[in-house]
Amino acid sequence: MRDFAFGLLVHGAAAIAALGMLAQVWREERRNGLSESRQVPINLNRGWLTLAILLLWMGWFGFNPRTELGLNYSAITIVLTTFISGSAGMLSTMFFKYMETRENPGILYAVNGTLMGLVVITPLAGFVSVGSALILGIIAGPLFIVGEKLLSISRWFSDPVGVLSVHGVGSCLVSS
Repeated sequence: MRDFAFGLLVHGAAAIAALGMLAQVWREERRNGLSESRQVPINLNRGWLTLAILLLWMGWFGFNPRTELGLNYSAITIVLTTFISGSAGMLSTMFFKYMETRENPGILYAVNGTLMGLVVITPLAGFVSVGSALILGIIAGPLFIVGEKLLSISRWFSDPVGVLSVHGVGSCLVSS
C-alpha cells in the first residue's frame, strides 16, 4: 500500500482518537446516569470558521506538494489535485445536502465538504490525475452526508462538528 503524504495514517489516527474521546465522554455520561448524550447546539462564528478553513486549505497546499520534495511537474499536479478535490468535496456536499433538505446547508457543511475532499486526496495526491481528484471530491460529498447520518443514529455520542465522519469515512474511502 502506498500513502503519499501519510494522509491515511494521520486521518485514520484522528478518527480513532475522535472515537476514543467520544467513548470516554459516553462512559462519563453513563456513570452520571444518562442513557443518551446531550445534543449540544453549535454556535458558530461564520467569519472565523471561513478564515479557519481557508488557512487550513492554504496549509494543505504547502503540505501535499512539499512531500514531492521538488518544484516540478508532479508538484504542480499535486497542487491541482489538492485544490480540485477540496473544491469538488465542498460543492458536492453542499449540493447533496441541499437536495436532501431543500434548505441552505450552511457553512458547517461547506467546511466539512472541503475537509472531506482534502482528507480523501492527501494519501493519493501524488498518484492520481486531476480528473481522478475531481471524481474523488464528488464522491466524498455524499459519503460524508451518509457517514454523518449513520453515525448520528447512535444515541450514545454526539459529534456536532463531524470530525468522526470526515476522518473516519474519508480514511475508509481511501483505504478501499
